[in-house]
Amino acid sequence: DTASALKVLHLVRQLAPNLPVLVRTAHEADIERLRAAGATEVVPEIVEGSLMLASHALALAGVPIGQVQSRVNQIRENRYALLQGFFHGVDDQDIDQIEDADMHLRPVSINAGNAWVGQPISALELYGARLSALVRKGKRLVDLDLHTAIEVGDKLVVSGTLEQVSAAEVRILA
Repeated sequence: DTASALKVLHLVRQLAPNLPVLVRTAHEADIERLRAAGATEVVPEIVEGSLMLASHALALAGVPIGQVQSRVNQIRENRYALLQGFFHGVDDQDIDQIEDADMHLRPVSINAGNAWVGQPISALELYGARLSALVRKGKRLVDLDLHTAIEVGDKLVVSGTLEQVSAAEVRILA
């Protein structure tokens, strides 16, 4: 409630002028009014919620998490000056190093003629990656019997570092 937040900010500035005050707002249009009233930082709910939804959607679509994080950081750069340069880690590394270190999921589709059709999943060589799930006829199977035979139309969901999942994908599709 912006009206209540403005009253609280006025009171806080009278009683403790140096106290940092963070304010959450439902309306981006109120950001400047709240800052002018003494808010140290104003966080717009809609923007943060949208960033999280978009981040998850991109990650689930297979965009490397390093790229997702980089884009989110770009969007936030001008919004939260207070936090720029504060969090160490992501900014300390090259994006390629971040992507190599992070875990990735990659679905690999099995088409007709694939050499693995009819083979048990235990026969797969995944170069350090692991089989996280098998999607068959729209159903995601996670508790896999190692004797389960691979079928045309299966999607093998491989997890590991970027290097591991890339090598596993090449091996499965070769």
